[in-house]
Amino acid sequence: MRRRSTTATIAAAAMLALPALAHANSTGGTGMGSAPPAAAVPAPASDLAHPTVAGARTKLVKGVAYAPAAAHARVKQLIWSVNTILRKPYVYGGGHGKWNDRGYDCSGLVSYALHAAGLLKESLSAPGFFRFGTYGTGRWITLWVRSGHVFAVVGGLRLDTTPYPSRGVEGPRWRPQMRDTAAFTPRHPAGLEAPNRARRGARRVRPAGSPGAPAPRARGAPRPRSRCARRAPPSAGRPRPEPPS
Repeated sequence: MRRRSTTATIAAAAMLALPALAHANSTGGTGMGSAPPAAAVPAPASDLAHPTVAGARTKLVKGVAYAPAAAHARVKQLIWSVNTILRKPYVYGGGHGKWNDRGYDCSGLVSYALHAAGLLKESLSAPGFFRFGTYGTGRWITLWVRSGHVFAVVGGLRLDTTPYPSRGVEGPRWRPQMRDTAAFTPRHPAGLEAPNRARRGARRVRPAGSPGAPAPRARGAPRPRSRCARRAPPSAGRPRPEPPS
């Protein structure tokens, strides 16, 4: 009699447990025969600080540049370093007294970028880049220089403080559109890459309307002025350009 009552108690307990197990399986619980749900793995912080894209072209995503995976390590470091100052304003003379400045002008921005890549020890004013590196366009980095302005093209993406020819905010930014380089001289870092040398006086023209083609300037329209430093830097120390008189 006692054995029958014990058997009945065990059977009743099993019947009560079955609905609980079924409910656990239907709601994703950890019942018998089910595995615990996989926890979401956050993206490593390095991926956010060092965005990379496959190929040999820099990609602009919501204002942030993604370094091409095929690029030289110094080129990648340049891109990632510039990404950290994209929200800073345009400041005349900025980037010359110190690298981490409150803002940057055109030559200060290019100096900062090259210094971050280990390609420049002291900042240069815009005319100073006429003596930088080697003449011609580079595979990864090309500087476009004139007496009153300088900007860079890194992996096919323009780095400039001025939004011209489109509208936008002045300051250190990656610009999706290329600008006319007819009045500029190309220079590139020596020893970093195999250059695609440009002949003096030669001008590379892209068909109007093609991707990356600069917007044509209307006949008689004034050339956009630059507020970048024009004075040559002093012989010693990091140069601080003087305001125009």
